Formats: sequence, structure tokens, C-alpha cells
Amino acid sequence: MNQFWLLAGLVAGSHVLAPYLSHSNINQQPSSSQSSKQKAAALCQQAKDKRDLYLGIWKKQVLKRSDMQRGFFDEHVSVTSYDIECQWVSGLSLRVEYQVTYDWAVVNQHDQVIVLLYGEEDAYRHLPLKRDQLFDEAEVSYAIDKRVFFSAITPVKSLARLAFSSYDDALKAFQRKIGGHRPENVQVSFYVPGKSPRTDGYPYLLGRGVVDLQKNVCVFGYMNLVTAETVTHESACQVN
Repeated sequence: MNQFWLLAGLVAGSHVLAPYLSHSNINQQPSSSQSSKQKAAALCQQAKDKRDLYLGIWKKQVLKRSDMQRGFFDEHVSVTSYDIECQWVSGLSLRVEYQVTYDWAVVNQHDQVIVLLYGEEDAYRHLPLKRDQLFDEAEVSYAIDKRVFFSAITPVKSLARLAFSSYDDALKAFQRKIGGHRPENVQVSFYVPGKSPRTDGYPYLLGRGVVDLQKNVCVFGYMNLVTAETVTHESACQVN
């Protein structure tokens, strides 16, 4: 009988102590997810502290890859915002939003380049890129060359003049090209969906015109603002 009560007391005591032992272990050993978050936060802050340095690297890449003179950049390119983006699960990147001005035409564009890859990321293991360390200028350039994830610099032509003296003149020309239909959803852009390559350094005027709304037919097109070359095609106005 005494042995029975001794055994019961030991079992009951283990249930009482278990929560305290478990709590003690948690306090002593942070979880791997907590450690990863702390590491990511520290790397993010390091990158943000060097965001001006990375902006300078981005500018050098623009000048080099677009064969652009510094004077043209200073006169026609204006950075509207830039920052290190830390929400991405595979690493850190610099995002630069900017405007390029050609006479009356203003093109809004953004570039994004990798500045760090996390050690846990499995992609691009075949490339000589360090992990969990901020990239230097050579590594940023290399990542752009290899198009690591979304790293890219938009080509920008150093243009002296456009084919049209004003936005209204360009819009009238575009309207004639799309069969006289009233242009809608008009924008000026370097990026042209469906064109190969999507960007070539020239600014384009993009838009559409409604041919027959009841039949869901529209004409879409894009017009090079330097050569005035225009490409159009008919397609559905809305796709269900």
C-alpha cells in the first residue's frame, strides 16, 4: 500500500513540474523561427543604413547599361523614392522609383535589384554569390547580368527630341492609327506588354479604342514616340 501511494505521488509531482520545466526550456532556448526573424531584422537594418550607397551603385549601372552621359541623367532623370525592401522571403532588394523626362513626355519607371540573398534560399546555388552578407558593387552588377530573381535595369535612350511637339499631337496621331476610335487607358511607358523585348529604351504611348462595345471588340496599340511606328491589334475589351 505504501509503495502504491509513493508511486502515485511521483506521477502527480511530474505533472505539476512539467509546465515549469517546459517554460524554463523555452526561455533558455529561443526557437529557430525567432532566431531567423532576429537575423533578418539585423540584415535589413544594415542594408537600410547603406541605401544611399546602393542608390549610387544603381545610378552607375544606369549610366553604364544605357550608355548615358552624367549630364543627361542629371537633366532628365529624377529619383522620386528609393528604399531597401525587407519583406521578400529570399533576401533584400533595392527598389528605385524614378521619372525620365523627354520634353513634354514624362515616363514613370522603377527598377529593383538584389543586394542580399539569405542563406536558406536554395536558388542560384551555382552562382558565386555570398549569402547573408550585403553585396558589393561588383556582386550587384553580376546579379543584374544573371537576372537573379527580378534584378534588372531598365534601358533608357538619351533622346534629343520626340516625333511629336506635344501630348495632344501624339494622341491625335495615335487615334488615327487605331482607326479613329477615341483613345482610352492612355499612358506613356518604357514597358510594352506583348512586345519583344518588352523594353528597348524608347518611350511609347499605349492605349486602346472601343470598336464595338456590345460585341466586346477593342483595338489596342502602342506607338513609338521617336519613330512614330505603331503596332495595333483587335482583341476583347474585357475577358471574363
